[in-house]
Amino acid sequence: MSLITGRRTAGILALGASLVIPTALATPALAKDGGGHGGAAVTARGACTSTDHWQLKAKHDDGRLEVEFEVDTDRAGQVWHVAITDNGTSIASGARTTGVDGLNVEVHPADLVGVDRIRAVATRGATTCTGSISLP
Repeated sequence: MSLITGRRTAGILALGASLVIPTALATPALAKDGGGHGGAAVTARGACTSTDHWQLKAKHDDGRLEVEFEVDTDRAGQVWHVAITDNGTSIASGARTTGVDGLNVEVHPADLVGVDRIRAVATRGATTCTGSISLP
C-alpha cells in the first residue's frame, strides 16, 4: 500500500467514525425522550381576561399525549365553551360545566410525530382564557 493510499484510507475511516459515534450516542436520548413512555410535562399558566386563571399541561404517555386544561373559577355550575387543538387540529371541543375545583378538561389524543403545538381556549360570556405550549 502506498503512503497516499494509506493516508486516504485513514482519513476515510476517521470520517466514518466521526459520523457514526455521535449518532450512536444520540440514539438513547431519542429513545428515552421520544419513545412515548411518558416524560416530563410542559406546563404554562396565565390570567384570563377576568380575575380567573388558567393552566395548560401536556406530556407524552405511551404513544399518546396527556393534555390537561384547567381554569380556576370561584363558582361551580358555570358553563364554559372549550376548544383544544394540536397543531391546528381539534382534539376537544364543546360545553363544559365547572365543578367545585373549577373547569378541568383532560384529553388523550394520539402523539403525532414532531413537535405538538397545543392551544386551549375557554370562553364564558366576555371572559376568555387562552393558553398554548409546545411539546417536543
